[in-house]
Amino acid sequence: MTTNQQFDTIRRFPRYQTMDRALAMIAQPPAVTPYHIIDISKGGLAFRYLGEKVMSDDISVMDLCYNETLYVKEVPVKSVADCWTGSHLTDIRRKCICFEDLNAEQQEQLELFIRLYTQDQPQ
Repeated sequence: MTTNQQFDTIRRFPRYQTMDRALAMIAQPPAVTPYHIIDISKGGLAFRYLGEKVMSDDISVMDLCYNETLYVKEVPVKSVADCWTGSHLTDIRRKCICFEDLNAEQQEQLELFIRLYTQDQPQ
């Protein structure tokens, strides 16, 4: 079984590639840092970033935005994985996050976010 097939059997929800301006906003005092969302599902998301590894323990909630508009506020999250995807010229990383205990309003807002700001076909 290939790695992609293993992940497909583990994931409960299909993942969708996001449009360019979909952002995960993470408060890392003293600032809030935006990260570009790569893909998203009802169960979690992945975002990309440059530089050193983001500390997993520091991320427990995030906001989901498109352009500069807030769509889902204070989503409880848990870090799943962080891996290097760059080359010898770039230091690009991919951070995988799962959503935890979303309330009914957050679930509804997340579904709307996915419907409005992702490609039609799941990955």
